[in-house]
Amino acid sequence: MLSKRFKPPVTQPQLVKATQTAQAAATTIAFRLPQFLYDTLDPTHPMSAETQRAFSEKAAAAMEGSLIAAQAWQRLWIDMAFGRVGPGDLPHKLMKIADESANPARRRVRANAKRLTAKHLQGK
Repeated sequence: MLSKRFKPPVTQPQLVKATQTAQAAATTIAFRLPQFLYDTLDPTHPMSAETQRAFSEKAAAAMEGSLIAAQAWQRLWIDMAFGRVGPGDLPHKLMKIADESANPARRRVRANAKRLTAKHLQGK
């Protein structure tokens, strides 16, 4: 039996965000994969604007997420050094860092899924 003080490190809103992100990622991949294949199978064909956009967005999201994680990690170490974080708080703090650092990618993947779905429905 779990103690009454035990709180799982992953909350339901985090699970909902993860599920929504996974669905948006699957949608984005489904729309972009044919273009990626076309761009890679024909080396004489210049890379499409959508492929260039995908690569630049991934790089930007990774950089932004890593900066957010680095700042949060530094705050965590400072808080631990001054005794503001106990052993029971550590899993929650680490999950918060992971959740915050995933926000840039999460935001972009949802926007891409929405944009690509709308573009597909318009027939472009």
